[in-house]
Amino acid sequence: MAEGALIKIAEGIIGQLGKLALQEIVLLWGVKDELEKLKNTVSIINAVLLDAEEQQAQSHAIKEWVAKLKDVLFEADDLLDDFSTEVLRREVMTKNKKAKEVRIFFSKSNQLAYGLKMGHKIKAIRERLDAIAADKKFHIEVRHRGTQVMDLMRETDYFVRAENVIGREHDKKKITERLLDSNIEENVSVYSIVGLGGLGKTTLAQLVFNDEEIQKEFERKLWVCISDDFDVKIIVKKILEYAKGEKLENLERNASINDLQKEIDGKRFLLVLDDVWNDDSEKWDKLKEILLVGARGSRILVTTREEKVAESSKTIETYRLTGLNDEDSWSLFKQKAFKKGQEPENSKFKEIGMEIVSKCKGVPLAIKTIGSLLYFKKSEEEWLSFKNNEFSKVNETNIQPILRLSYDHLPPHLKQCFAYCSLFSKDYEIEEEILVKLWMAQGFIEPLGQNQCLEDVGNEYFRELLWRSFFQVAKKYFWSIGPTFNIHDLMHDLAILVVGQESITFGINEKKMDEKTHHVSFGFNLGSSTQIPTLLFKANRMRTFLLPCQKWYSNQMVWNELTCDAFVSSFKFLRLLDLHRTGIRNVPHSIGKLKHLRYLDLSDNRHIKILPNSVTRLQNLETLDLFNCQELIELPKNISKLVNLRHLNIDGCSSLTHMPRGFGQLTNLHSLAQYVSLVSESFKLPPLESLYIWNCPNLKGWWKRSSNSIEEDEDDADNYGEISMITAKNNSLPSFSRLSILGISGCPKLSSMPLFPYLEMLDLDKSNLRLLERTISMGMISTVSQENPTAAAVAESTSSAPSSSSILAASFTPLSKLKSLGIGMIEGSNDHFLQHFTALEVLSLYNYNGDEMELEWQGLRKLQRLRLYDHPKLASLPVGLQQATSLRNLHIWNCPSLTTLPEWICEIISLQSLYIFDCPNLTSLPALTSLKTLEIRHCPNLTSLPALTSLKTLEIRRCPILVESCKSQDWIARIENLNLEEDSEQTSSFTKIFGRCSGSTSQ
Repeated sequence: MAEGALIKIAEGIIGQLGKLALQEIVLLWGVKDELEKLKNTVSIINAVLLDAEEQQAQSHAIKEWVAKLKDVLFEADDLLDDFSTEVLRREVMTKNKKAKEVRIFFSKSNQLAYGLKMGHKIKAIRERLDAIAADKKFHIEVRHRGTQVMDLMRETDYFVRAENVIGREHDKKKITERLLDSNIEENVSVYSIVGLGGLGKTTLAQLVFNDEEIQKEFERKLWVCISDDFDVKIIVKKILEYAKGEKLENLERNASINDLQKEIDGKRFLLVLDDVWNDDSEKWDKLKEILLVGARGSRILVTTREEKVAESSKTIETYRLTGLNDEDSWSLFKQKAFKKGQEPENSKFKEIGMEIVSKCKGVPLAIKTIGSLLYFKKSEEEWLSFKNNEFSKVNETNIQPILRLSYDHLPPHLKQCFAYCSLFSKDYEIEEEILVKLWMAQGFIEPLGQNQCLEDVGNEYFRELLWRSFFQVAKKYFWSIGPTFNIHDLMHDLAILVVGQESITFGINEKKMDEKTHHVSFGFNLGSSTQIPTLLFKANRMRTFLLPCQKWYSNQMVWNELTCDAFVSSFKFLRLLDLHRTGIRNVPHSIGKLKHLRYLDLSDNRHIKILPNSVTRLQNLETLDLFNCQELIELPKNISKLVNLRHLNIDGCSSLTHMPRGFGQLTNLHSLAQYVSLVSESFKLPPLESLYIWNCPNLKGWWKRSSNSIEEDEDDADNYGEISMITAKNNSLPSFSRLSILGISGCPKLSSMPLFPYLEMLDLDKSNLRLLERTISMGMISTVSQENPTAAAVAESTSSAPSSSSILAASFTPLSKLKSLGIGMIEGSNDHFLQHFTALEVLSLYNYNGDEMELEWQGLRKLQRLRLYDHPKLASLPVGLQQATSLRNLHIWNCPSLTTLPEWICEIISLQSLYIFDCPNLTSLPALTSLKTLEIRHCPNLTSLPALTSLKTLEIRRCPILVESCKSQDWIARIENLNLEEDSEQTSSFTKIFGRCSGSTSQ
């Protein structure tokens, strides 16, 4: 198993025992003494685990001793989790004191019987641990671990930037020259980069791919990561997805080929095939035959570790990449080992560091990981000790021991998080948010303080592993919302090595599976004919069942209800169950027996109609993913019993008609994707941080007046209309003390909303602006009083903090903290609402049908980004925009009446980035001398540019006349990042790529 994981298991057991000892029920069950004894035993063992784990590689006896400990500690962890769940279940059940099952469950005889049974189990576990501890016939020392704290002020960058890549300028130049060689007569020729793992072949290919000369010469640029599976059908689909800028599903093979050939027919293209292992020349010939429709001079650039692969591709030339020289190696090392990349004054650090770097043989991956490791060692003595002891044993001919050293120096919590990623196949693209939830399900994330959010801690874990080069940024595709990540091949090999039998992936190393295996994934798609492998049943204490490679087929049913029931019933210790895209119609009732379950993924099972109410027995459940369960008509009625639920995704559940009673009791809920009409008369929202309400055409209000309230005027009647959402006693409004993100779309009758004192991001689309105006008018008060119940509620919830009425009035002015606002404009609305948003930094306005846009701009002193899109009649920018003196980014999309930008825009000297897409009648731009970035797409009547002397990045697509004009202008040739494409269909779906989320801060 991953070293360090056992220490975390032991620490988790000690923590659980400490919490259980405080529970009154423990006294009733008569097990407190046994829990204390177990805690003492585990604490004694935990004190020597660090030394034992480090010594086991050199001692077979210690290795066997640690293995025995591991088995019993995992059993103890499961037992205590079972125990804690029963305590939690008691708390949930006693909320309904009239329930018959509560009286039965908590009868005296029942309590004594359960306590006696648990007491025997705890005692048995403790005695087994005592025996193992006593059987220690070797010396291991008590050692305390120091904590490594990341310096969060250090600057990091996810993406590959040319200025951050060291020592590859010459290599880039040579490859670029060959790709642009006009003497090569073939229509489509192959050029290969060959080198050892970790040398930076992919990084070099990215540098070439983004080079300005390459941008000019190739009409289409395409990138695909291949890895182990050289399936021509899959490769064609990946190329087509990159070309179209969208994810494609269920394409027929011939359709894929035809569509791809249409994309590249007669065009000079550059295709990068990254990380290729195929040496079958017939497969290469089939792929090249499809690509021959490209124009003369088209190129395929291959990166591979194997010379044989380059030969089988019939490459015209192979570029053999070597390691960095000493000077560049030291420069790269400095970036990672020293704060801000600056050498310390003590010259001894350089002397020691240079010796260490010399053994890395110029391999960037090794240099970066060792540099990251030494970043945490601050003294000369620590550096010297590392060099003379651990590093002295490294074999210079193999990079793997160097990477292993970096792993060995990770703190235990990061070791287990990294090793867990062995479950993903090579080059699998990981989303940070999802990975953090998987770690949470396994109990890998532990907050340092009571008020620390688990998700925030998990994100810190992820960023630290990324900085240490255990993760790397994947090639970003157009449809990606944010960056995705993967693990370098060599790091993936390391993860499989360190995790041993603990984690198994079918299709890779399933032969190692035994009863010690706790985490299982499938490295291939489970089809309708797939049976549950009998080998799987060896892992009877399995905690993870993951399907990362599952593909979507509309009529696919991998397992029927009986098979699914048999599977669920066989693995009662599961903490993560992934059944997405398996085509199941009915979730088995037995799922309620998975009392340890934290993460349940049922997404993309469109035929599920209901969930069994037994799901509500899963009191430990943290994440429930029901994305795209299109036929799901209702959630379980007793959903309030899921007291630990943090993330619920019902996006795409188009048949879901209402939220169940008790939903507001889910006080741990952090995120809710999608929202539907609420019909319960006693409904109360949980303290959410984000909320999205979409497509509720009859929704009129957030609360309903009680029957004895005074009559309201006609306007207020709209607010408390027929659709009852929240019944508020004494006419009070619901408190949203934690809500920071709100999205409302397709709710045209909604005319008011609570005050949201801490809201930072708001998006209103296809809705009534009246609700925004009325919310502002409701809160225009100077003191907190009974007339402002939301502020009073928030004030009460934060009463521990020192405050005065004046402070509260300032703090709870409606939407006063709003930083990002997106509005689907409605013709004839009041345009004065903007003046109240003095903290606004991002503003998106779309679907405005008026000729002018004279809003109150003068209050927007902090506005940095403005987006204007889908304004068919907008002929000129609003004059009031001149008052937005902090504006840095301006995006203009789909404004067909816009012909020019006004000269006064040049006076906004803060403006650095301008993006203009789909403005077909735009004819000219003013001389924006402060501009650093300019992107223009599909503006066919724009024929020339003025001299923009400060410009560093210029991208022009689908503007053929403008592209030709730019090629003859000298000042453009001096731009650092230049991309000129005469025709590019991949940009036509920009709204899909960029979306309409007002909270985005990309670009």
